[in-house]
Amino acid sequence: MSSVRRLFLLVLFLPPCLGAHADPAPALPAPPMPGDAASASTPAQFVAPTVVATRAPTPAPSPTPSLHPRLSLGVGYPDLRLRGNPIGDLDLEFKFASLDSIQSYGLRLYVPLWKQGPQFSFYTGAEGAYVHFDNINTVSGDGWTGSFFVGVQYRFAKRWSLGLDLGPSVAAVSSSSDSVVRMDWVGNAGVYFDLF
Repeated sequence: MSSVRRLFLLVLFLPPCLGAHADPAPALPAPPMPGDAASASTPAQFVAPTVVATRAPTPAPSPTPSLHPRLSLGVGYPDLRLRGNPIGDLDLEFKFASLDSIQSYGLRLYVPLWKQGPQFSFYTGAEGAYVHFDNINTVSGDGWTGSFFVGVQYRFAKRWSLGLDLGPSVAAVSSSSDSVVRMDWVGNAGVYFDLF
């Protein structure tokens, strides 16, 4: 075979990677820069904002007004009363009674038990009183009484209420010639008007 024919066959079957005219590998496109027009056409990704759940502060409870009147005037049989609550829910009452030449000056303490709606309130308490009597069957003297009681107060109007209570009472009285100690069950009833 001639040398010209061999050269022709060698050039014809030469691998492309060794050829002088082999195409270079394609280059990857460069990423768009922030100022390029291509980056302006690319839609921006949406990042959802982070939501932090917070609990609203609980408002402080408003002070509840007292359901007890500060001062009340009461009328019973046969007594006059002045009642107030200077110490929390504890009520103190001064009570003056007069009947058939017998006078009594007493002090009562009321302790609340429970309430039934806005109208009814149940209570317990104690009473101590000084008693003086004069010219009863020509006898004069003095003594004391003490009692415990339970009762209910019914408020039938904004400033008006009715109080009823019952309990055992011990009375010890003496005169120049004699002395007596006696226990009885005593009931009390009174209508109260709230002064303020």
